[in-house]
Amino acid sequence: MAKSCLHILTNNEYATTRCQDGIVLFWPIDGEIELQKFRKSKIIEDDIYIINHLDVFSIKNNKKTIMLYLSSDWFAELGFTFFNYHYTAKLIKSSYNLKCLLLKLTYRYLDNQPLNDADIRKLQDIIKIIAKEASMDKKIAQNQYRYAYYGDLRDELEYIYQNVNQRLTLKSVADKLFVSKSNLSSQFHLLMGMGFKKYIDTLKIGKSIEILLTTDSTISNISEHLGFSSSSTYSKMFKSYMDITPNEYRNLSKFNKRIMLNPEPLVGGMAQEVKEVILNYIDHYKNHLTDVIHIDEDKFEIPKLFQTVVQINTYTEMKLVFLEGIFKTLLNKNSQVVFFIMPSILKSKNTMSEEEKFTIIKTIIESDLKIAFNINDIETTYYVEEAFMNVIRQLSPNEINHHNNYEVHFVFDLSLMEIRTIYRMILKLHNIMLNVKLGLNITCLFDKPSVFKSLVSQIKRLKFNSLIIDNANLSSPYLMGESDELLLKNILHFKNLKKVINELDIEQEKLIFLNVENHKLLNNKERDLSNSAPLIYKTLSALYHNFDGFGLNIFDNHQTFNAMHLYDKNGFKTTLGLILEKFIEYVSKPKYENSYYSIFDIENYHCLVIYDWRVIESETIMSNFEDSQVYINFKNNVLNDKYLIVIETLDENSGNINHLISKELRDKYEWNPSLLSKIDNYLKPAIEIKEHNFSNNSLNINVTFNALYIIKIGKK
Repeated sequence: MAKSCLHILTNNEYATTRCQDGIVLFWPIDGEIELQKFRKSKIIEDDIYIINHLDVFSIKNNKKTIMLYLSSDWFAELGFTFFNYHYTAKLIKSSYNLKCLLLKLTYRYLDNQPLNDADIRKLQDIIKIIAKEASMDKKIAQNQYRYAYYGDLRDELEYIYQNVNQRLTLKSVADKLFVSKSNLSSQFHLLMGMGFKKYIDTLKIGKSIEILLTTDSTISNISEHLGFSSSSTYSKMFKSYMDITPNEYRNLSKFNKRIMLNPEPLVGGMAQEVKEVILNYIDHYKNHLTDVIHIDEDKFEIPKLFQTVVQINTYTEMKLVFLEGIFKTLLNKNSQVVFFIMPSILKSKNTMSEEEKFTIIKTIIESDLKIAFNINDIETTYYVEEAFMNVIRQLSPNEINHHNNYEVHFVFDLSLMEIRTIYRMILKLHNIMLNVKLGLNITCLFDKPSVFKSLVSQIKRLKFNSLIIDNANLSSPYLMGESDELLLKNILHFKNLKKVINELDIEQEKLIFLNVENHKLLNNKERDLSNSAPLIYKTLSALYHNFDGFGLNIFDNHQTFNAMHLYDKNGFKTTLGLILEKFIEYVSKPKYENSYYSIFDIENYHCLVIYDWRVIESETIMSNFEDSQVYINFKNNVLNDKYLIVIETLDENSGNINHLISKELRDKYEWNPSLLSKIDNYLKPAIEIKEHNFSNNSLNINVTFNALYIIKIGKK
């Protein structure tokens, strides 16, 4: 086995270094390791993690870890343009295949076997998996780095990366960023574990290696391009780090390339110890059926109340919801749906006929709906109260008693009124004759949390039923600046928002997040969040774990803010409009959640939701993915029997308006409500009903790209 490729790390820690000309795979096989990449530390346990070309990293708290270094030559020889991409190991299923290949290579390594053709094929298989399934455009990756890895050195590291072709000195960078030289120097030593000069030198070396291997540029041209005073200065520095000259490196075999980390040889009985661990892993994976889902899982998470806020922006939408019955599709016994009437509707109250107003309010009362209003003055509350009382007075006592579960939410906005003004208005509401809940829009706190932090204690004393964060009115979406080039999986960490929530000490309050951005995939701007079932499910799940409710629009209102919506601007139902009803039903059920599926505890049947993870993990890849196999069975063999099964599928074809009618055609014509309703009837999941005997074998599901499956197996 080529000693430059594979190593077993057994030291407790390894000093900060930079990955050059390739990628490094780490797999801790005993315990866990703490790996710091730039400024982000991550604990890795029994999982593969990839360090990319030019990444700065260090390792702590290591016991035994497999390290595989693959230089760019391996990729180039298989036809992959290595330097245009970054790579990730979040592959869900393929991680298993990577581990099996690594185990076989490591076993031969421990036997001191030479690298043979079979080993090379295994290394090539590893590269094919990573290059095809785990690649991300380098420019897009750099945007993720700024957000996910640079942390408190974001400005410094970003400036250096963008200006690597210049002559960068401690003084020039400090002056540009308006910091002292001593402070900048100490930050690199303390926070990065690497001196400023070494950081710059190794970055320039890494950049020069890409040019050396992908162009015919002379050493003189390369040195000039990277801001060196002369080619001899560049060559001298290159050799001081790499032990050979740039020209020698250009001709170096992939088998002789090494990472700038000094792995130790296995001494004493360590090789045998590691071999025993490897044999245990091999035995564990032997005959292992990947991705078996046990449908009788019993470790369920207790559900919490989670509100869905449907924002109604126009009177037309209001009529569709309350007069034509859209609200009925969103309600079930335990649903927590609030219909939020936007201020523009109340401003136009004089254009609403008394008959329409009466019918809408009667519908709200008789259907026990929750309705919310923005309140900017006390007169609005009086107007709403009088409108409701006009209806209530015409109901019989029996009707009033039977329909007394409606709620009227009054939402105040801290950006428009001082907290003491809001307090005085609340006092005036004590005698109001409605079922009132109180909310407060605190979006303005997030732009200047340090300034407004003193208000939080006063807000808590008023005991609002909910605190609202409106993404459309934050200084930037999700407090992240431009989010157009960020991956959805990074956005859904809500990293910057959670930081402010913790700073304000409101994480225990009931937080509602309005206007989730209708994210467009980076590899296909025609595919957006509202029309991708896996992306919808992943987003709703992330919102559930981070907030107590979320808000979306009825129609695409792109002119104000591109938020998730139930219908596009022409009135066609989106996939979100189709799936939201099911989410509202399931969110109130106990749930077991895994990386790409969820199991819900429902009385009469086992309910499993599986979604394609590749559309999320491979957002920047343009690739034709093959179907992936998932197997479903019972953990308790006693339950193995014949079952009736219902499978609902939402994918690129079923439940997707883009398959029924193109966006160009939808935008070209005006569509009347009758025709839209007929088209809605065709926008359904594909449904298959079958019988399966689990005593014979597992139920096999072919997961297609961008698909979500709802599988119901009747209980016995």
